[in-house]
Amino acid sequence: AKEKSIYLQSKTWFTAFYAGLIFLPMYSFAESIGEPMISSIHQIDLKSTAFAISMAYVGWIVGGPIAGVASDIFGRIKVMKFSAICGIIFAGLVIAVPMPFWLLCVTLFMYGLTNTGLAACYTVASEMFSQKKAGLSVAISNMFTNIFGALLIPVLSMLIDVFFDAQMIQGIPKYAPEAYQYVFSILIVAPALAYVCTL
Repeated sequence: AKEKSIYLQSKTWFTAFYAGLIFLPMYSFAESIGEPMISSIHQIDLKSTAFAISMAYVGWIVGGPIAGVASDIFGRIKVMKFSAICGIIFAGLVIAVPMPFWLLCVTLFMYGLTNTGLAACYTVASEMFSQKKAGLSVAISNMFTNIFGALLIPVLSMLIDVFFDAQMIQGIPKYAPEAYQYVFSILIVAPALAYVCTL
């Protein structure tokens, strides 16, 4: 019965919502709709797009340990706030500003490097409650990391299909850059909302 108190505390849900919102652009970039979006906006082929997206994960690999050390030195919440601010900047650049391939790779690397506020978030989730309840607290945050993306991707796909016309290329629908930028602008809002969750 006592374990249910986790579900009744606002800090559980603010931490979980932060996890889902901060990771949402990363989740979306890597999904099937992310590749054609980046390809269209930056006018590069899908093979180059896949490489560029992989740079975000390289950044995450490098940034994870850095975020861990930084959260020990500066505090978990400060790292989470910094990550959210960087998410607004770098996700915003990827979606709103067409750029050459090399600069796109650098931008996605920087996005991944600074998206690791998620690691600090999981640490916060593990420390909010007693050790016996830490696993459940982290599990809730981890669930939201995936559930936000899983729910949003079909909605984004539906919106772009309903409101914009596609050009069929080899049987694959391709939309104008403006269509993707309009629909995917929510991915710039997500890290801003994540920042609010840290207040």
